[in-house]
Amino acid sequence: MATIRQIAKLAGVSIGTVSRALRDDPRFSAETRRRIQAIARELNFHPNRLTQGLLTGRSGVIGCLVPRVESGYYSRVLKGILQAAHEHSYHIMPFETRWKLENTIISLHQLVEQRVDGVLIACAHENPLPLELLLDLWSHDIRTVAVQNTLTPIPIDYVGSDEETRGQLAVDYLVGLGHRSIAFIGFISNDLGSERSTAVFQALRRHGLSTTLHWDTFLDPSIERALTYVLSQPERPTAIIAMSDVEAGKIIQLADAFQLKIPAQLSVLGSGNHDEWLELFKPPLTSIEEHPELIGRTAFEIVLQRIPQPIEAMREHPITRLITPEIVVRESCAAPAA
Repeated sequence: MATIRQIAKLAGVSIGTVSRALRDDPRFSAETRRRIQAIARELNFHPNRLTQGLLTGRSGVIGCLVPRVESGYYSRVLKGILQAAHEHSYHIMPFETRWKLENTIISLHQLVEQRVDGVLIACAHENPLPLELLLDLWSHDIRTVAVQNTLTPIPIDYVGSDEETRGQLAVDYLVGLGHRSIAFIGFISNDLGSERSTAVFQALRRHGLSTTLHWDTFLDPSIERALTYVLSQPERPTAIIAMSDVEAGKIIQLADAFQLKIPAQLSVLGSGNHDEWLELFKPPLTSIEEHPELIGRTAFEIVLQRIPQPIEAMREHPITRLITPEIVVRESCAAPAA
């Protein structure tokens, strides 16, 4: 079996240089990295993570926090992270937080004890991460990236969906079909939902449309009451933008009870595009694709980029990457009835 010492001898470099080049350390030239990696492939070399850790002070492990691994959205985020980690020979240590801050704190303390190289935090609970928790991670030389809807007390590296573009896409699409009375149903009054609802309302204003047709599911999650309210308004909506596919799906399920034909009498636009079940709705739901796999992959690539850099660079110049969503057209939206 080939060893890192043999590669170093053939390449004419130190063992430490081989170890770092195999991890794509940007402090070495691209030519040096390619040459060493080519020798490793020829020898069918597989790095020993324990040995590398002793040489570099790195574990080769990235922690990952998600609310639920079986959640449609977060399972796709995790899929993107795992694919990217596999390509770079990193291990992922996942934790579930169940949307609870106390679980997030416990999980991050455990990851500190494991001496991971970085953490990807997709916790999505209403309260921001405590500042002292971030400072503790950084004091242990752990790179940190917040993922989609993770609130932090100060700016840190962040990857998520472009909410402003999402709101504009949704409104532009419905206006393009001819709708002038559009309602929004979803979180409005909490921090996690306000960015999305604000983007929708701003897009409505750009078209000169009213923003009074809405229902805050954070204050009252009943979709039945939401529909009753918006449909009883003098300016009855011909289309509804739902904060997520969950709300949109419930609206479609309630259509018969409200004697509504979708999309002939009411267009419904969701968000999330969890396509493994959206086709089961009647009619199939038009939705906004968020590209969660790309969000996960991008988050991993940022933490990988940060590992060779000093912690101060991450703290002083946080990176923000917003992934552009897109409309996936099915059958739940149409031009309003004449």
